[in-house]
Amino acid sequence: MTMPLQFDKAAYLKILRDAGVPPDLAEAHAEAIESGLAQPVVLPADLAVLKAEMLARMDELKKDMLDRMDELRADMLARMDELKAHLIERMDEKFAKVDAKLARLNVLVTVSLVMSAISIALNCVILARL
Repeated sequence: MTMPLQFDKAAYLKILRDAGVPPDLAEAHAEAIESGLAQPVVLPADLAVLKAEMLARMDELKKDMLDRMDELRADMLARMDELKAHLIERMDEKFAKVDAKLARLNVLVTVSLVMSAISIALNCVILARL
C-alpha cells in the first residue's frame, strides 16, 4: 500500500511569501513540491508486507525444489534398481554359460579318468599274462 506524503500548499506559500519570495516564484516552488510529493511512497508497513510475501514465496520455492529433488531421487533409485536387475540377469547368464562349460569339462575329465582306468586295467591284464 503506497500513500502520497501530505503537503499543505497554502501554509508553504505563506512561509515563502512571508520570507519575501515573489508570489509567482513562491507559487512555482509550491507547485513543484506538491507535484513531487504527490507521488506515492513506500511505507515501512508496505515493506513488511512485501518482505512477508517474499519469504512466503521463498518457502514455496524451497518446498517445490525439495519435492522435485525427492522425485529425482526416486527416479534415480528406480533406474538404479533396473540397472542392477539387468546386470544380475546378465551375470546369471554368464554364470550359466560357465556352469555349462564346467559340466562339459567335468564329463571330459570323467571320460578321461575312465579311459585311464581302462588303460591301466588293460596294462595290468597284459602284464599279468606276460
